[in-house]
Formats: sequence, C-alpha cells, structure tokens
Amino acid sequence: MSKMVPIDYEEALQRILELAASSQNEAESLPIAQALGRITAEEVFSQTHVPPFHRAMMDGYAVTEADRQGNQPLKVMGRLAAGDWPAEKLQPGTCYKIMTGAPIPEGTAAVVRHEWCEVLEQGNMIRILEIAARGESIQNAGMDGKPGELLIPARTRLYAEHLAILSAFGQERVRVFHKPRVSILTTGSELISPGTPLLPGKIYGSNGMFLENALRADGAHIVRHAHIPDQREKLQEAIENAAHTSDWVILTGGVSKGDFDFVPSILENIAGKLSISRVLMRPGGPFVAGKVNQCKLIGLSGNPSAMYIQYHVLLRPAILYSQSEQIHLFETRARLAEDIHLKSVPHVRFLRSKARIIDGVWHVWPSEQQSPGLVRGLADCQAIMKSQESQLKKESWVNIQILPLAFS
Repeated sequence: MSKMVPIDYEEALQRILELAASSQNEAESLPIAQALGRITAEEVFSQTHVPPFHRAMMDGYAVTEADRQGNQPLKVMGRLAAGDWPAEKLQPGTCYKIMTGAPIPEGTAAVVRHEWCEVLEQGNMIRILEIAARGESIQNAGMDGKPGELLIPARTRLYAEHLAILSAFGQERVRVFHKPRVSILTTGSELISPGTPLLPGKIYGSNGMFLENALRADGAHIVRHAHIPDQREKLQEAIENAAHTSDWVILTGGVSKGDFDFVPSILENIAGKLSISRVLMRPGGPFVAGKVNQCKLIGLSGNPSAMYIQYHVLLRPAILYSQSEQIHLFETRARLAEDIHLKSVPHVRFLRSKARIIDGVWHVWPSEQQSPGLVRGLADCQAIMKSQESQLKKESWVNIQILPLAFS
C-alpha cells in the first residue's frame, strides 16, 4: 500500500463532496404518497387556482352588498354545504345559510357569522345584528395559489407539509432524485449482536445500528447490512460484491495501522488510488475514501464516538450532496458555557456537546467524556463544536453544528 498522507479536514470534506457529485442528477417521477423524505429534482408549479372558487370561511349567511349592514330582515333561500354548487345569483333581501368551505353564490358581498344573526320564523328569516365588512369570512379563488406560481423549489426535501401542498393543488406525481443505494459492512472479529451470549473478549456492536438508521433518515436506501470478520479475503470479496449493487459501500473498523486493519489496503487495491487516506482531525483521523466505477468506498473508524463524528462532519454532508442537497457546516456561532482545558493537538478538534438558546444566543457545553470509544453519551449530544484551540475561556465564541432532530 502507498504511504498514507494525511490531509486537513477542509480538504477532506471537499474531496468527499467531489466523490459524491458523481451520483447527482439521477431522478425519477413518483406518486406523491411515496415521496416523503425525497428531494425534488425540479421546481413544482401550480396548475390550478386554490381554492378553485370563492368559498365561505365560517358558518353563517351569505348576503348582498345592499344587506350586509342589516337594514331589514332577510329571507333564507336555502342552505349551501361544502361540495354543493349554488344554482342562482343572490338577490337583495335574500340570503343563503352557508357552511364553512361551501362555494359563495354570485352576488355575495359578505358571509355574516351565525352568531351575528338572529333567526326568525323557524329559520325562514334572519336579522343581522352586527354589520359585516365587505368580504367578511370569504376566501377568494386563487388566494392560496394561482396557475404558474412556484409551490416548491428544486432541491427541497419533502416533508409532510410539502406533500399536503402538492395534494391540495392536485399534483399527483413529483420528480425527485434517486435515493443513494448504500451497503454497510461492519468489521471486527470481536463484535457480536445483541441476544448472543457475551463470551470473553467479545463486545456488542453499535456502529452498524447507528449507520443504518442515520443513513435511512438522511434519504439512503440500505441495500445490504452485513458483518465481516477480520479476514482479508472475505472482506475484499464482500466489498467487491457490494460495489456492484451500491452507490456507496461504507465500512466501520479496520482502518488504522494494526495487523488486522485491512480496509485501507483493500480499498486502495479495488479503487486503484485513494482520494482520502487519513484526516488531520480528532477524533476520527483514520478515514479512507476511494471510488470504483461509480461506487464510493468509505472506511470509517471502529470506535463508536469517532465514527459518529466522522458521519456528521464528513459522510453525512456527502450523502446529502449526492442527492443534490447541500448542508452548510459549522455556521452557527455559540458562546462557550465553561472553560476548556485540553491536550494541545496540531489539528482541528470536534467535541460532542450539549447546546441550548439562552436570551436569543446559542450556548454550548462540551461533554466531559470525549473518548472515541464511548457510546453512551451519544444520546445526549445535541451539537458538535469545532475548534483549533485547546485552551478556551468561558464566554468565548465558537462554531457549532446543531445535529438533526436534536431539538424536535
């Protein structure tokens, strides 16, 4: 294997984004019911007026301009419910009892709320008790949108609210980018699955569980998730097979310099050349990346917290970018809530942290335990703090990345 030349974090991020760019712009048309979480490949425009007709926004009585001030009792000509269509133009001296959502009869100047009226003669007549403004409780046709108006920009991740908009505007299908196809291969002969007796020298694995769920939440389709023992031939065969059916093959473990750390040399052998062989960052320096054909090959640390950092600061941005979604990292400024005294290192450090807004300003508390091998503290991690400094005073300004779903 060629010498592993470490690069700084910013260059590593740029290189993995360049790898991810090869998967962009592949799109498909889906029924909107299947589009949750997908990213729009083009702008979506309205094809109709919404609402398509003037409609009542309150239960009440539709009245003419001459009658909305309540000068005389009005004859009730009938009742209009949502889904009905008025057959006649409304005339002065008459009104229609109308339900919320019902179409407004031609000639209507206002809908007078039910509680503003006195019902006379068993419902055949009413008297208006409070003057209604012109247009009161009427939603005009096209108020929500007109043909040709932009509904959803391109490169928007579709949530339930977006799908509700598409449905309201009669949009049956939407064009979205393909989901990246991902295979996850965990390595390490010491790892076993929950439910298996914990024999001497063994530990329960967590990296695969995190990756599968995090990747799925970020829009990926998991093609395969398997565990491979520390055997070079089996590992290379598994990677090569996964590369045939995946856009990404993501491995954890076996990326450092130990006797059983086969991943870097295998990936270099398959790819021919690695784009990234090591990153000047802590934790998570052991990180390798390459490509064979159009499949990206990524090797992450086997230490849970180091892998967690690598995912959020390198891999996740690339997975999102491959779907044509961009994420802007570490643009949030926060005040440090306590002094920091750490061992000096010559490169960037990422600290798992808690964060919250106080008086309109983000404040951040780095976790006391930052060991890359620990997993329990991940559930309390709300932000990642980025710093080149090992000594920082309370109230110093720092850059943080708020993690997805941390405050939902």
